[in-house]
Amino acid sequence: VEVWAKDRTQGSSQSWVPAIVHSKSLSSNGKHWIVVVRSDSIGDVKYSISHDNSEIEDLKLRNDPSESNVENLINLPYLHEPAILFCLQQRYGKGDIYTYTGPILIAMNPFKRVPLYTPQILEVYYNLGLLKAQGIVTDDGGTPLPPHV
Repeated sequence: VEVWAKDRTQGSSQSWVPAIVHSKSLSSNGKHWIVVVRSDSIGDVKYSISHDNSEIEDLKLRNDPSESNVENLINLPYLHEPAILFCLQQRYGKGDIYTYTGPILIAMNPFKRVPLYTPQILEVYYNLGLLKAQGIVTDDGGTPLPPHV
């Protein structure tokens, strides 16, 4: 199972690193699970999890990489801090500086020059807005346009 593990070696500036669950065993007293995760950057780290498998602070399930390339963070299967940071990092690396989180637009570098306002792009957004204003198209119909300002 792929997970995000909090790197406790960074001191106060903790970060999340990708890891894989290496083993899961019952503790000697039988009151909780001992989970060992393995990561290239932090090695093997043990975590203690209660029997009800409640969420723990330093370990989060990782999304499949194919599911992490979303324009709206709400569409992530696992929505938590490391998943959001990873998605934003991937999108920024591809030059996609705008990302939705529900109705909110996140701008990762609003001063970067991108070809957002070519005549063709302006016409697509204008026409869609005009169709919506006339009630011809609704928000839930068709392919949504990418995030923009």
